[in-house]
This record gives sequence, structure tokens and C-alpha cells, in this order.
Amino acid sequence: MRKRDPADEHETPVRTHGGAPLHAPPADAGEAYRLAYAAAQPDAGRRVVAIALEASEFDWNVAPGVTFQAWGFNGQVPGPTLEAEVGDVLEIRLTNRLPEPTVVHWHGLRVPAAMDGTEMVQRPIAPGDTFTYRFRLPDAGTFWYHSHFNETVQLERGLYGALVVRSAEEPTFDHERVLVVDDVELARDGKVKPPGGWIESHDGREGSTRLVNGKQEPELTMAAGQIERWRIINAASARYLRLSIGGSPFRIVGTDGGLIGAPVPATEILLAPADRVLVHGDAAFAGQGLVTE
Repeated sequence: MRKRDPADEHETPVRTHGGAPLHAPPADAGEAYRLAYAAAQPDAGRRVVAIALEASEFDWNVAPGVTFQAWGFNGQVPGPTLEAEVGDVLEIRLTNRLPEPTVVHWHGLRVPAAMDGTEMVQRPIAPGDTFTYRFRLPDAGTFWYHSHFNETVQLERGLYGALVVRSAEEPTFDHERVLVVDDVELARDGKVKPPGGWIESHDGREGSTRLVNGKQEPELTMAAGQIERWRIINAASARYLRLSIGGSPFRIVGTDGGLIGAPVPATEILLAPADRVLVHGDAAFAGQGLVTE
């Protein structure tokens, strides 16, 4: 593994068109990174949550007899759910074992631009290199992290995961689930199909294999008499999700911006790509299925 100052990842343009940089960090990006890193300090009584992530290629089974060559974090799809509390500092050390560069974007989080994980602020992490993201968590909510380099390809292959930030005042429930919904288009050889032209490369596509937490339409079990909280994330690149639970009523208590002022009763939800929703449900869910359309 090559040793380098993480701030160097902010200083060199990596994509050109006609000799001119297309996406490149500003000239002072390295200094901005050093300042943001030093400024990320936990609130009184809070802590630094240190996590090691490794992006790599591996075989991932989505259903009996259905396996594809995934790219993911820590050998799983989705990547591990990262959890912390408001006022904590998240310190993520990412090592890239992929055959191409990558970066990680922290979707929905308020973070300094130098830690945002896009090619506008950071030079992509080359194969074999390691980079450290560090930032304070100011808001509670359901967020997610994902690649923002060659993202339509890397996302579909599995480079994403959930991130939950809790507040001290959050109510507790009998059980909580994090449900990351996605889709993938597989070829007969078990590989993810390449994008079919410029539109799919730029905008993504709807895959024919629908996944919940990396598995093809899995069965969820819930004990009778329990009240559960479900954090649902639409990680698909192009699919709008209409979610229902057999027509059973539930309560929407949070969206992309965190908790809402009062619960909203509903029987279905429409989630655009990258959207999140937080719902509460009870025994009415029993015997029903989470329907995605």
C-alpha cells in the first residue's frame, strides 16, 4: 500500500476533455481538507467513531442460484450500516481494493465540502490507496453513503450502505430495521450488464432484479404485538419506488430531512432515487409483504 498524505487526494485533476480539467478540486483543496480534518471534534461527552471500510470485488449471492460479481464495502452488499449519535465525529478510513478509482459521498449529511466525496473537491482514491474522511455529525436521521466516481456503474455493483445518526431524545421500539432497496441488471454470465449507451451511463437505469438489503425480494418476519421502526432507503439509480405493506396502514415519522413534526398516516409511499423515509408499524404488518412497484 502506498503511503501518502490524504490531503494530496484533493490537489490533482484526474479527468480531462480536450486537455482541460473536466472535474477537478480547486487549488486550495488540500489546505481545506487539513482544516476540515482538524476542526472535526466531538461535542462534550461524545466520541470519535472510527470505522475501517474496504472497497473490493467479490461474488455476492442474491437468491438461490443467483450470484453476481459485486463491488462493495467490507465484502457485503449493502455495506455495513454505520451508526453514531449527534455530536459524534465519524472517522472513516477507506482502502480501495478495486481495479479503478473510487470516492465515497455522504448522502444527506451536512459535512464540509472537503469531506463530501465528489470529484469537485477530492481526487479519486486510486487502487491500493487509502483515504480518511472525518467530520462531525450535526443532525439525526437516516442517511446513506455511496460511490460518487463512475457512480452509475459502481452503485449498481453494490458500493453503497446505510448511515444512521441518532439523537438522545429518540423513542425506542420493539425492533428497528434498516431496509436498503436497490435493483441490478444482470447478464447471463453473472456479471452486471454494462450501461447501454450515454443515457444509462449518465442517468442510471431500472434493473430487472430487485433487491432489499442485497437479497432478491427476501421474506421479513415480525413478531405479533410488536411496534417496529423501519428506515427505508432507495439506493436505485433510476427507479421510483411505490412502497406498500399489503394495504396495511402505517405512520410516516421522518423523511430525508429527519423527523417530522407529527406522524402522517399512510398506506403507501413514493420514494424517488436516493430518498429515505422513516415509518412506524405494528401487528397490522403481520402476514403482509413489503411491495415495491
